Amino acid sequence: MNSHILVCDFDEDLISRLQNQNFVVRVESLDLIPHAIRVVQEKNHLHTFWLHTDVPLSDLPSHDLENTGAVPYYIEVRGLGNFQESIGKIRLLRSLNVMILIPEDAPGSYRDCKILSSLFVPCGIKFGSQNPAWDSLADLMSYFVYSKVPHAPIEPFHFVISNYDPQKRIDFNFIYFEDPSKFLHLDARGWIALSRKDLEREEFISTDLSQLDQIEDLPAYGQRLESWREFFLKPDGCAYCPGWRICLGKFEEGADKESGCKRFFSEWMDATEYYQVQKARSEVAHKTW
Repeated sequence: MNSHILVCDFDEDLISRLQNQNFVVRVESLDLIPHAIRVVQEKNHLHTFWLHTDVPLSDLPSHDLENTGAVPYYIEVRGLGNFQESIGKIRLLRSLNVMILIPEDAPGSYRDCKILSSLFVPCGIKFGSQNPAWDSLADLMSYFVYSKVPHAPIEPFHFVISNYDPQKRIDFNFIYFEDPSKFLHLDARGWIALSRKDLEREEFISTDLSQLDQIEDLPAYGQRLESWREFFLKPDGCAYCPGWRICLGKFEEGADKESGCKRFFSEWMDATEYYQVQKARSEVAHKTW
């Protein structure tokens, strides 16, 4: 069995060609999920459903949300939309195994994440731009890490501060199914890419689905996983930033002397270390009791 989790748009023929695989299945309509669950679970295993839509949360039918059951899934929406209608769905969302993803370029995305988190609905910002609103990101990160008021996780901040190890790099692309050490992306033909972006650009690592079990033996696969080392061949830049172990050069194209990325990732690193210290103190205090 291939150790990677496979990410694909829902395609019954493709999924039925495989067995004993873990899938992230991307759909664009909630009413597809019951049928997709049956198709996946016939021969394979479901990791997550990923609902990708361009409508706000308020436009999603509550009835369809109720029919999704206990399966884990991401809902990618363009913000809350109509506030009253979205708030009316909060109790339902709390009962589901769900995370709401909002693109950072959506109007009110940072505000909407704060609202959802404060109402105990797990949520996250999905990056798109190489130069997002760094100050708004820093404010959202600070709210998640430093706020004394109980609230739900906000990604990718929660993933990083919970899994950070000062001796290791951490790739928050895991949250978006974009970490090639854990995820592979398939198109309808079964051609294999190392990210959603690569798939959309038709930059495939293999066009042979039977190579899934040998994917780690392909030279191109090893080169991608080790590509982070190239940053250290440059005289300055991302590898010398205090926030390198969190960023890993993801925003290199948008980074310049006037960019806020260095300041933001440095603050995020400080917040992560603060969280780790507080966690260690809490564990010591708990053992003492």
